[in-house]
Amino acid sequence: YALFEVDREQFTGKGSFFMQCLVSDDRPALEEVLADTLSKRGEYHIKYMINTQAGVKIIKEHGKVFEANSQVRMTGICEDITEEERLKQDLAQLNQNLEQKIQERTEQLERSYEETRSLTYSLSHDLRAPLRAISAYTEAIAEDNMVPFTKEIEGYFGRIKSNSKKAIELIDDLLAYSRVIHQK
Repeated sequence: YALFEVDREQFTGKGSFFMQCLVSDDRPALEEVLADTLSKRGEYHIKYMINTQAGVKIIKEHGKVFEANSQVRMTGICEDITEEERLKQDLAQLNQNLEQKIQERTEQLERSYEETRSLTYSLSHDLRAPLRAISAYTEAIAEDNMVPFTKEIEGYFGRIKSNSKKAIELIDDLLAYSRVIHQK
């Protein structure tokens, strides 16, 4: 009677009492289960909703039909699972929100990855060209010079050419590293 939020005197425990408390959408399913259980004299398990003074409750019921003194009897246990069902719905909503956030973050990460890749390519291209030009001009000056350079100037040209080559190799290594990172 407490489950149905009625006084002990109002609670008859009969099928008609249960049926009048049912949320109308659940009545056909419950009637079908009970009819099947009565015909087979077996056990049943069902979940349904009832109307109470405090609002709708979700009930899980386990019971069985048996014969006693040539009469068909039914006994069962009703359990209020409203809070459990609400928690399941809350958990499902949280999971859905989490999945949406994961999807958004994944899309954000993919956009960031593409921007980084584009920037890396652009910067490497923009940095390589001037370094190649410096190296080529240095070599051209050294080859076209009619007057021999002093050892000191030859050293400068050598260092310019060597450092330009190292810078280009560093850019190539950074690009290779970037590709490896983004493949993972």
